[in-house]
Amino acid sequence: MPRQIKLTLGDQEVDAVEVDYRVKSEEWNEYELADGGRVRVKLTVAKIFRVLDAQGKPAFDAAGDPMVAIRHNTQVASSL
Repeated sequence: MPRQIKLTLGDQEVDAVEVDYRVKSEEWNEYELADGGRVRVKLTVAKIFRVLDAQGKPAFDAAGDPMVAIRHNTQVASSL
């Protein structure tokens, strides 16, 4: 069973477990600036956590979607 950890989300501390994953695709988002420059941005996931409720089961938000927390890195490249 995955190890349970504490995470801070906003102003509250929650229980969570790290979830294994595999990368299927990592794409760059490209933005053309009004002055002709270009900015490229890519988010790379480092870790994914499933948030748990008070009973230790997966938590869901008000819309019924599973609650997850993601540690990530943001890469930026520009040609200005």
